[in-house]
Amino acid sequence: VSIKPRSLNVEAKAPPAVKTFEEASISIKVTEDSKPIEGALTLKPSQGNIMVKSNQSNEDGEVKAIFQSSEPSKVTIYYNVEKTGYATSNGSLSINVKPCPLSIALSTNASVFDADDILEVTASVSSENKLVENATLSWNIVGGVVLKKTDVTDKNGIGRLILKSDGEASVVYINVVATKKGYSSALASTNITVLPLPLYQSITTLSFWQKNPLITSMVAATIIIGVFLIRFLKKKGSSSKLEDLELSAEEI
Repeated sequence: VSIKPRSLNVEAKAPPAVKTFEEASISIKVTEDSKPIEGALTLKPSQGNIMVKSNQSNEDGEVKAIFQSSEPSKVTIYYNVEKTGYATSNGSLSINVKPCPLSIALSTNASVFDADDILEVTASVSSENKLVENATLSWNIVGGVVLKKTDVTDKNGIGRLILKSDGEASVVYINVVATKKGYSSALASTNITVLPLPLYQSITTLSFWQKNPLITSMVAATIIIGVFLIRFLKKKGSSSKLEDLELSAEEI
């Protein structure tokens, strides 16, 4: 007598795509002629973590599991259905794990600032309205001098930058990039106008001669007087020689 195994019908369901750290529900239903079958089931992902609530189909012929991954990639989940008297059924599911998006909100303590003031910039990093801790921050500053900065966000998703003007630029440009494993990178930028110093302060940046106009005038006057005296003495010397020559002529 030849005994052939019975056939099982396996229906597997999973979302085609999820985001990192998001839980994906996996459902596998085992039936025969539309009747639920209880049986053993093994699930194995190629990447990520999977939590199987029960490794056997229940009285409704269902096996449910939760999948989650912290890395973006295309994940394949393999399943194997076995039951005595039935042919083994193998198959797989594919889930595309996409990175969660990051966003940065920049704020400053002033919309414009004086050339000698200190500017504080705050970067708030979040993902889908949730603050992100330990995100790496890369700052790029043009026209300013960095006094202090944080390279990672704190538990509140905040990073800070303190700077001042370089003394020459009329605008300070600020760019920051946020990155973290499992997330897509984010870029934010802003620029702050630098107001020129008042005259009484800006004069301190002038040269010695610019800051001391009286001394400059005195030096210039001294030079002019000196030149005049030299010319006068030369003329006087010439006149004396001429008089000596005239006296000598009279004596002769």
